[in-house]
Amino acid sequence: MKKRDTRSLTVAVIVAIVTALVFLFLFLFLGINHRKDVYQDSKKMAKEISRKAAYDTEKYFNVALETARSMEKRALLIREVNGTREQIIDVLKDGLLSNENFLATWTLWEPNAFDRKDSVFITDSLYNNQGTLGLAFFRNNNSVYTETMNEADYTSLYYLPVKELKSDIIVNPYKFRYTGYQQLYFGTTVCIPIIFGDQFLGVIGVDIDFKNLQGKLNNIKLYTSGYLSLISNNGIIVTHNDSAFIAKNIFTLLNGDDSLVTNAIKEGAELTMESISEFSGKKVFRFFYPIKIGEGRASWSMMVEIPVEEATTRSKQLFYIAIGILIVGLSLILYLIFNIIDRKRYEKEILLAKLNPKKATD
Repeated sequence: MKKRDTRSLTVAVIVAIVTALVFLFLFLFLGINHRKDVYQDSKKMAKEISRKAAYDTEKYFNVALETARSMEKRALLIREVNGTREQIIDVLKDGLLSNENFLATWTLWEPNAFDRKDSVFITDSLYNNQGTLGLAFFRNNNSVYTETMNEADYTSLYYLPVKELKSDIIVNPYKFRYTGYQQLYFGTTVCIPIIFGDQFLGVIGVDIDFKNLQGKLNNIKLYTSGYLSLISNNGIIVTHNDSAFIAKNIFTLLNGDDSLVTNAIKEGAELTMESISEFSGKKVFRFFYPIKIGEGRASWSMMVEIPVEEATTRSKQLFYIAIGILIVGLSLILYLIFNIIDRKRYEKEILLAKLNPKKATD
């Protein structure tokens, strides 16, 4: 065989090897390295979605907090200028109509704390048997209804803690009805103390129905079946795409008493993890993002849950594409090598035929 032919074969083999290495690199880059990048991107997307949802939910609650504070200032001003109860009613109605997300606005004053005229209103059907100023205005089916508050409300979770702490609070999620009405609500209450100097006069607040918030969060789509869930600091599931879990406590559902999740919710910390979902039984990617409501309060958490199978769909597609490229590439290389070998065999036969023409013609 001539040197030129040997050199040609060597070059062909080198080209085949280099081509094989290129295809191998593409496989490793697309199938392994870039696959990890896509998976991380899925996590980042979930984090950003939960961050935005948490911000919008913070705004949802903080608007109620600011409205309640505004009503408290107006109520104190009305009292200082010896205003009327009708003016307090206007304050409550204005607050309710200022935001479609509010379920109700209400106020309850200590006996004779507003105008010292409770005895005058004992016979007024708008007030209770003691004539104290305690009214709520709530909406239902685009209509506004009135609730008269009574003595039992003074020991409620939306009044007594505020009186004892003399500080505004956001009540942990609870179910409630308005006196005289059958509709059951699941929500929370933003409560602001009415204080003049050092004197506690009463409480004014805003009720929030979680049904409206549930609809907003359910409209946020994450892949096919991923979802957002709002969880209070004490573990109550406020919103969930499966209504059967709403109002249950996530701490009682956690697999093996998961301390990571428990601590993240209680301490208001971010957490990224993979786990088997207590809700779907699937392996899921989870992200917890804290929600700050007002100042100095225990945080709530926004939980994102996405099945790992869905989150890794793109990375799997890239992996299969990489395998396809590798198979096609190696097939082409093998075809090239076989052709080179066949060509050399054919050239060798021709060369032998030329060297032995008599034998070739036998």
